[in-house]
Amino acid sequence: MQPYQPPSERAEVAAPEEPGDDIELARAGGLVKLATGALLLTGILSVLLVLQMLLGFRVTGILRVLLYLIGVLGLGCAFLGLQVSRLRAWSAGPAIAVAITQLVALSLWALMSLLSLVFSLLLPLAALASVVAAVATPMARADLLRAARARARLAAAGLRLS
Repeated sequence: MQPYQPPSERAEVAAPEEPGDDIELARAGGLVKLATGALLLTGILSVLLVLQMLLGFRVTGILRVLLYLIGVLGLGCAFLGLQVSRLRAWSAGPAIAVAITQLVALSLWALMSLLSLVFSLLLPLAALASVVAAVATPMARADLLRAARARARLAAAGLRLS
């Protein structure tokens, strides 16, 4: 046999998914659950960080604007985390964008607050959750879309999962 000879057997083509597999595919996978938890935790910790900073310190100028941005993005992370947990297909793209934007905003806040000698113990926790969300959410996108398509097929067949 020559090493560059084409294979003698035909490669098997993957069969399309069976309709009965849709119920199994409609469940959230581990990556989707990780992304959901990370988004929710990022949102909650970010809002708590903003409340702590605004109620405990006098924050002025660009830092105040940055805190408001972190608060709004935190609410967005929490909302999108709930939508990802419900396996909504439209939530995949915005969740990725908000998670990465929140990571950048929290990184800027960490730099600015440390230069101003203001530190909160919520900051490293929120930043860590934000890193996990920014990494896990893009990785979970394919599973999320697959589960959303399976749910749509089941809904078209008359079985609506809530």
